[in-house]
Amino acid sequence: LFSPDGELLASRSENKTIRLWDVQTGKCLDTLDEPTNNMWEMLLSPDGKLLASRVGDQTINVYTLQAGKVLSLFREDREYVKKITFSPDGKYLASGSDDQTICLWDLHTDQSFSVLSGHTDRVRSIDVNADSSLLASGSEDRTIRLWDASTGNVRLTLEGHTNWIRSVVFSPDGTLLASSSDDHTLRFWDVASAQATS
Repeated sequence: LFSPDGELLASRSENKTIRLWDVQTGKCLDTLDEPTNNMWEMLLSPDGKLLASRVGDQTINVYTLQAGKVLSLFREDREYVKKITFSPDGKYLASGSDDQTICLWDLHTDQSFSVLSGHTDRVRSIDVNADSSLLASGSEDRTIRLWDASTGNVRLTLEGHTNWIRSVVFSPDGTLLASSSDDHTLRFWDVASAQATS
């Protein structure tokens, strides 16, 4: 996993570590010890200053980095986490869980500032649009919900898939949302009109 500026590489291993590498020199800058080798997801924030990992089904680790070195660690245990993602503006981390909710974590205070509730089954996928104002979530309840990130309110509920939602992702300009489902279809939604285009 490369940092946005291409100067740092993060790698993970089954020996329960994450290593941070200087791309130019090939030197290992730091080694992070994870509690288990059951690490499912690893992300770097848009500014490259934070690294998040999802370990097993319940632990979210957020490391603060500087020059490839760890300055601090925020760790949250929340059962059945299925997906994490940084907001593009770097202000919050979103996590989707089997408890049918999405949590938004303030990256400046390391506190949960909003819990989004409304799905009636497990949340399997989440994404945030380019200006970080809108969050999309896909669930095993066969719906996609679009949430206002500042208020936590549902703006739209998108229906059309006939099986659970595997993934959701915004287009770079935020006008379209793509979704894939276990019904073996891929749909493109016009976010403004909330209609599936294919």
